[in-house]
Amino acid sequence: MDHGNYDLAYTAPLTDQGSTDDRLGALWDRFNNDHPADYHRPSLSVSDIVALKQNGAVSCHYVDSFGFQEIPAFLKPENYLKSAEMSMEDDYDMIDGIIDNGKNPTVAELEQQAKAGQPISLLKLAEASRREDDEKKKSVVERLKNQPVSREHKKAAPDRGAEMER
Repeated sequence: MDHGNYDLAYTAPLTDQGSTDDRLGALWDRFNNDHPADYHRPSLSVSDIVALKQNGAVSCHYVDSFGFQEIPAFLKPENYLKSAEMSMEDDYDMIDGIIDNGKNPTVAELEQQAKAGQPISLLKLAEASRREDDEKKKSVVERLKNQPVSREHKKAAPDRGAEMER
């Protein structure tokens, strides 16, 4: 769940005592049966998020049809380096904190590594093979453009007027 898809609807001091489940139950009752005077939104319903600050720690809870499910990572910020790396990385399976780990190896390079006794990834070999095959294939438009033009004249069908002259 992306916290960017949610808007802050209401904040107020938490006056209910008890466990987290007791407090969430009291909030459910309050926002479905006895709205606060300054609350101008629909009732608390499925897919809403309730954030509780208790003892200095904030916990977030998703409202589902059976109650509340805690979602610990809801407010954690996204790693800003990940998005920077994704915009620059040429190999998306290498999102690892190192930007641009190098070009993709060719089949010849991987075969050379294997002949030298170094281990290679069969997945990398398959990807390199597929990449090189795709580069060899010409597009249909390119093939049509490169097709030789035939200079041979074809016989045209006789004109209707020519049939009448006979």
